Amino acid sequence: MKTQILLIGYHQRILADALSAVFNNIKDFALAGVVPIGDELLDKIRVYEADILVLEFNSLSFLNLDYIKKIRLLNHNLKILILSDLVSRRLLEKWLPEIDGYMLKSCSAEEFIFAIRKVSASEKYLCSKVATSLFKQEQQSSDEIILTEREREILVLMLMMENNHQIAEKLNISESTVRTHRKNIRHKFGTSNQIQILTYACRERLLPDSKHPICTNCRIYCAPALA
Repeated sequence: MKTQILLIGYHQRILADALSAVFNNIKDFALAGVVPIGDELLDKIRVYEADILVLEFNSLSFLNLDYIKKIRLLNHNLKILILSDLVSRRLLEKWLPEIDGYMLKSCSAEEFIFAIRKVSASEKYLCSKVATSLFKQEQQSSDEIILTEREREILVLMLMMENNHQIAEKLNISESTVRTHRKNIRHKFGTSNQIQILTYACRERLLPDSKHPICTNCRIYCAPALA
């Protein structure tokens, strides 16, 4: 297996040192540097062909999101795992398209290693505490959504990367009918509210594997808390 090259960017050095210590006994990963978040880290990203970047933020903001976008311009293949505090669903929805994983600083070292391995395998990861918080925020609104049996079938296939043609063939209906159902589903959930759709699918146990992952389309994992 190819050795994965990691960089750690930090706001708090003591936390960064703790993260780097975690990697000492993990095979298949090599730590290239521990660097403060800022211009110095951007320079390191230009120099090192890193595979994974772990970023420890004091807190998340839209300003930090602009920094992430700068990193993406330097290396669009770089996998980015964020460690920070709990944020609102609205803010996290802005971050998710730009990152590959998000964890709270209160998560265990074991879950951190699990997240690194999932991110290195090109899978998105949300720690269990983040997922639980998001689901609670969405529970009230998703409780009010009622889908027909056919819409439930199509929603599952949508989350499993099926296109209109594939869905039509599986359900023995026309593609125009599939498009109509998808339009109705989007109208009920809101066109861009992917987290609310995930909440509904998990709560209703619609997906074939209710544990790993909850969404094969975006590859978001909501793992149980590790002891």
